[in-house]
Amino acid sequence: MSGQENVSKNIKTFSEAGRGRKKCPDCSIFVPAICKTCVCGFSFASKIKEKKSANITTYTEGGRGKKQCPECKKYVGAKTAVCFCEYKFEGSTKPVPKPLIKDIVKSEKENRLPINPLMLGCRHSIIAPAGACPCKLTSIEKENVEDWADRVRKTFFQQSLFLTLSGLIYFITQFYSYHSEEYKIVRNHLEDYLGHERSFGIG
Repeated sequence: MSGQENVSKNIKTFSEAGRGRKKCPDCSIFVPAICKTCVCGFSFASKIKEKKSANITTYTEGGRGKKQCPECKKYVGAKTAVCFCEYKFEGSTKPVPKPLIKDIVKSEKENRLPINPLMLGCRHSIIAPAGACPCKLTSIEKENVEDWADRVRKTFFQQSLFLTLSGLIYFITQFYSYHSEEYKIVRNHLEDYLGHERSFGIG
């Protein structure tokens, strides 16, 4: 290999630069780029550490906007995540914010209630609602049925009540006869839209 001089301490050395080589700043010999230590004893790892710590300002006294490293006892800026001695301060990584309740219960469609999370905050689950349905079902079209289900649930949720899928199906009979084709169509739309809730045991 061009420029090769010798093998010392199982480390190949070179007299000139080349691909996959690096120069030792102490003895100026070129060694393979993967070497962590030169044949002269120089530690490349310490040099990297030195470069990393060069941008970290340290202080001999504490004060506002500073904190002390428990490892080296030096003072650094309060926002420093890793000290120049490589000590990692606890809590230096910004925590991922927890989603707000209002974000959890909000659905992609405006005024559409979420399918399950908000139900945990309700006092009761309603399977067979009493009285008249608070919202009118105007057609058997799939989108209209889904919007109707959301609006009905919203009125119950405002009272801290969760109207189950069974409760919504119960309301269908106030608009269409149980044995009618319209009833079957509306029910199928609801089953497609909310049927997965049964896996939570709240169907």
